[in-house]
Amino acid sequence: MTSEGWYRSGFVYLLANIAVAAVNFGLIPFLIAYLSPAEYGKVGLFSLLTTIFSTFIGLESLSALTRKIYDDKSSVEYRARLTSTCLAIAFVSALLLAGAGAIALHLAPGFRSYVATDDLLWMAALSALLINIMRTRQVNWQVDGKIINFASTQVLNALLAALLTVVFMLYVMPTATARILGIAIAASLLAAYGLLSLYRDGYLGWQYLNGAKGRSLMSYGIPLMPHSAGLFLISSFDRTFVAGYLSISQFGVYLLATQFGSAISLFLDGINNALVPQIFSKLHGSGSADQSRKRLRGLLRKAFLFPVVMVVLAAGVSRIVLSIFAGPYSAAAPPAVAIVLASSMLAPIYVFSNIALFHNRTKQLSLITTISGTANLILVVLLTKIFGINGAAASTAIASGVRLALLYWMVR
Repeated sequence: MTSEGWYRSGFVYLLANIAVAAVNFGLIPFLIAYLSPAEYGKVGLFSLLTTIFSTFIGLESLSALTRKIYDDKSSVEYRARLTSTCLAIAFVSALLLAGAGAIALHLAPGFRSYVATDDLLWMAALSALLINIMRTRQVNWQVDGKIINFASTQVLNALLAALLTVVFMLYVMPTATARILGIAIAASLLAAYGLLSLYRDGYLGWQYLNGAKGRSLMSYGIPLMPHSAGLFLISSFDRTFVAGYLSISQFGVYLLATQFGSAISLFLDGINNALVPQIFSKLHGSGSADQSRKRLRGLLRKAFLFPVVMVVLAAGVSRIVLSIFAGPYSAAAPPAVAIVLASSMLAPIYVFSNIALFHNRTKQLSLITTISGTANLILVVLLTKIFGINGAAASTAIASGVRLALLYWMVR
């Protein structure tokens, strides 16, 4: 990919992520106006359960697909076997996980008080599976260089979910169910389109299910499961602990701070989406190891430039934006926002992780993420009790810094 092509694809990914962030962020005032704190909590619980299911559905076979598809991306049959088998693993694992969760609901009263209802559990499992299907479609588009298809699906999903949420809430039920159904129906429509388009392109079919490919995907993906669990600890444990330990108002302020960090993460994700095909293609290409490292250093500089500029701008306007959205609680938020922004701009984590994935160093990657996630768990508990939301933000920043240092040590 030329420099012009990289910037063009990076711009498309970034534009899509900006649109998704704008839709989701713009919906927050509407949800707050129509939902009680308890109902809003159900939406948050649904999102948390969906994240948990997404962590384990597929046994990281989607990560394996993303890597292994580059071994022979020109072969339609090879890609069809990988894609079809990957989706089969996702379906079976989703059913088993949801079933295990349903059994736990009836056998463990404490778990029922956390999950609330069977319906919420099954909806979260379904949504996680649908997300996995959409991402499988997007991986194949990414390999084919169809970035417009990739980005438009991402934006359309967010728009449909928001539109359905507003319609259901205004005309059917002003409850959390409206938002949950909006998300699930939008994901269902896009997942159905994804399956049809995969079949149309020749990448999907019962005849392509392959035991050897399944073992290959799982042998790559299963060692990554601790990595996914560690990422969950790094990205979500702070919010879980703050919600239970601090007041509702402090939790709301902290959520606002993390949303600023999520905006930066969306920019980085757009850059990473543009980088993945280039990194994997370069590493597959000819040339000496020194030439390969030189190319990767160039990619790393590109990955740093835009996020750094955006973090500076975001930090500069954070107090103004907070005063608009957070009202009287905005005075307590800027320190946490600054810390969250700092931890969100660690762009090399994406590049180092991609290099590790390409070289099949999944066990080492999992170990590093597990260490970082465990460190975050311990630090969040200790520092939140001392410094409140600023301590929670600092904990995640420290854990992310540890992860970055260990990843650099592994791929240097």
